[in-house]
Amino acid sequence: MSTKTPGRISVWFELKNYGFIAENRDGRLVKWFLHIANVLEGTPVTGAKVLFNQGSNDRGLLALDVEVLPIIPDKTMFAASAALSGQPEKAQVGGAA
Repeated sequence: MSTKTPGRISVWFELKNYGFIAENRDGRLVKWFLHIANVLEGTPVTGAKVLFNQGSNDRGLLALDVEVLPIIPDKTMFAASAALSGQPEKAQVGGAA
């Protein structure tokens, strides 16, 4: 079994069901085409972290067998949301306030 490549969706076009995974490798921009048909799990959105197998065809690089990783919110998101809503922050799990 091969190890999947980690990456991040640089842009996702929801209405067209495709996007790109891009990264800078040694000063060179590398892009993989990502189609919804190649997503095994998760929901693709711009900025989401992914694991994927690299492939190619006559048109370029492809992202295959893509796993979109869950977005884990950090506590600063909760604090900002509470500040905007005027609600006090909720106690954190594990007993910390």
